Amino acid sequence: MAETRRQRAQAPEEFTRETVLEIEGVKSTGATTADDIAMALNRSGYTNFRGDQWTADEILEFLSNDTVRRLQRELKGEMRGR
Repeated sequence: MAETRRQRAQAPEEFTRETVLEIEGVKSTGATTADDIAMALNRSGYTNFRGDQWTADEILEFLSNDTVRRLQRELKGEMRGR
């Protein structure tokens, strides 16, 4: 099972980038809704910043963050450049 956030201290910026990558990976397996994404992250043991399980509302809030949107655009640009 994956390490939980409680088991490793992490800066918010590092957590955000890692979580964007995790969510993009989950989406690539076919998860399309916030519920699907939250369930997949929770099944894998990938917790939110507080070390708790994800909820659909937290996924929606996370994905609406300007920093997260910028990181998603950057990742898509990196993928196109390969």
